[in-house]
Amino acid sequence: MTIRHGNPGPGANGGGILTELTARLTISNSQLISNSALSGGAIYGVGRVTLHHSLVEDNSGGGLTNSGGLLTLNDVTVRNNRGGYGVRNQEIGALFYTDGVVENNQSGGIYNGRASANLSHLKIASNGGSGVYSTGEVLTRLTISQSQILSNTAASGAGISSQGVGARATILDTQISHNMAANAGGGIFNNGIMEISGSTLDHNAAAAGGGLQHFGGALTLTNSTLSQNSAGDNGGGLYIGASATVKSSTLYANRAEGSGSAIFVDESELIMGNTIVARADMAANCANSSGVINSAGYNLDSGSSCSFSATGDQSNSDPKLAALAHNGGATPTHALLSGSPAIDQGDATSCPATDQRGLARPQGP
Repeated sequence: MTIRHGNPGPGANGGGILTELTARLTISNSQLISNSALSGGAIYGVGRVTLHHSLVEDNSGGGLTNSGGLLTLNDVTVRNNRGGYGVRNQEIGALFYTDGVVENNQSGGIYNGRASANLSHLKIASNGGSGVYSTGEVLTRLTISQSQILSNTAASGAGISSQGVGARATILDTQISHNMAANAGGGIFNNGIMEISGSTLDHNAAAAGGGLQHFGGALTLTNSTLSQNSAGDNGGGLYIGASATVKSSTLYANRAEGSGSAIFVDESELIMGNTIVARADMAANCANSSGVINSAGYNLDSGSSCSFSATGDQSNSDPKLAALAHNGGATPTHALLSGSPAIDQGDATSCPATDQRGLARPQGP
């Protein structure tokens, strides 16, 4: 089935399809192309809408809008839509999206406002706004797993933007790469509650917080890699402006033209453990402005700017890391080369049972 050139008239929603609260709609193997509306250029739904193996392309008013209903997408490509996000989920709606592509949408990839979204096995790329923009208060929930978020551009949070007191976001086994923000958070901007695990943020850029800027709420980063991110000012890898914990992770070859090539802590506390911070390019690895980095032990700093001094900490030590590559698992990592001083130097009692690749710890000769 193909739905093309639908237009309900000025100020109306649902260019191709409009569903009511009690509606149950399933569409398979279809194309929704070149429709236009105020919102939901292809579909505006408030009931239950399911799409399988379909294309949503070149619509005006965005691609798909779910307002308070249930939207389920499987193997759906959403691309080249304008005048709105590729997919918009709002007003306590629920979105489940697997095995799809969201690319080249004018206003951004996926919007999640006062709603819940579960995104897995997606490629979200080259959108003209945040790849994923999630906003609201305690009603907002976002989970992203085993996905790629690539080459998006935005003012802040080009890859992912998660905002709102009490809003929660969980990022699992996902690569966030080559995104660019004019202001803050090239890869991620967060001022809610965020947990990141098994993920890699690489080659992202912003004025501040090239990899990630965290400002408000709480951040936990575990079993993850930040590599070759850059900031025009402070915080090439991480810009920390609220409570945060980094553990069992690697920050390598990030750069900042201001301070803190790897980490900049602004009037807040960062707790670090079992983590490698290495190869500052331009500025020193760590810097702060009335902030503090507290070591939980077993960290390695290739310089001395992080001031690690707890049990198992190493400073002025080259970790001897290989280039970023796919070494197993869902996301690329930096392997430890033979003779690395990081081998068998973590705290086996406090680290996760598996590493970023999903392999059991400890691993050693």
